[in-house]
Amino acid sequence: MKYIVLILLSFFNQALRAETYEYIMHSHYILDSNMFKFTDGSAYAAFKMSGSWTDNYGNFGSNNCGGQFELNKRKQVRIYGVCEVKDAQESKRWITLERDFGVEEVGAGISIQIDSEKKWRFLNGLKCGYGIEHGKKYSYSITKCKLNKEEHNLLSELFNEKIN
Repeated sequence: MKYIVLILLSFFNQALRAETYEYIMHSHYILDSNMFKFTDGSAYAAFKMSGSWTDNYGNFGSNNCGGQFELNKRKQVRIYGVCEVKDAQESKRWITLERDFGVEEVGAGISIQIDSEKKWRFLNGLKCGYGIEHGKKYSYSITKCKLNKEEHNLLSELFNEKIN
């Protein structure tokens, strides 16, 4: 009986995994900032990032972001920014970049698509996790979002429209 239960659990686990989808966006940026460092060790910066992106559905385009960065005395970071993301057909969407002081992981945060034009509207409100790494000249980020089957199918249709 124990083995039957394990087999059934394994089957249902695989069936549930088969219905989960993920949207993954890779972005490369050039970062520009104006940093103010204070005597107590805290800092503030306004930043601008511009670059390009690709996703796992065959879409690509440009990114233009702006926002603010705060470092407190305990060396914790808070970030808020907004990116205007354009695809190859110049269709725009706007995504937030958020990180609060309590986040432990370096370079990790949450992004939310807050608005969009036309074909990207079905992703408005989509909450995603992101990680970013800053190099000497360039920055790289990866954003991952869980999708339902309908969102997956709509993204797949967007890619098929481009190649037809």
